[in-house]
Amino acid sequence: FRYERDAERAVTDLNTRWFDRKPIYAELSPVTDFKEASCRQYELGECMRSGFCNFMHIKTLSPEYKKRLRERRKRFVFIKNIKMMMID
Repeated sequence: FRYERDAERAVTDLNTRWFDRKPIYAELSPVTDFKEASCRQYELGECMRSGFCNFMHIKTLSPEYKKRLRERRKRFVFIKNIKMMMID
């Protein structure tokens, strides 16, 4: 998150939700640089531990998918602004 208040709001929101009939327990991490916590073997395609690995397996987004997400976000903001103008 860019702003701490947004992260806090997301955690508060998540802690009121359920998944598979179980409550979600979210918390903020004080870590700001996750590079040290990521699995080097996974980055090289060599980690055999899978779900038992103690390090994070970070999946990167393809440039095409990032572009799609940015375009969807622009559209969402545009539609939201139009709706706000209609309310006023």
